[in-house]
Amino acid sequence: TRVTGESFTASFDKDMTVEDLQDIVRKEWKIPVNRQRIEFGGKQLKKGGELLADFGVSEDSELILKMNLK
Repeated sequence: TRVTGESFTASFDKDMTVEDLQDIVRKEWKIPVNRQRIEFGGKQLKKGGELLADFGVSEDSELILKMNLK
């Protein structure tokens, strides 16, 4: 099995929650929330109501989306 990376652009606001961003990914790219792993600065952004800004994310930040294949 080969896994390839793909880049995409999504608009988000630093005052959104992780859950808000996951919902955008679900709607735009049809990736179920339970298969998404969003990372920033080498760390996974955990759900729990925190704002993206709480993790140091700004409007021009680059986030990494990984998909759980299980």
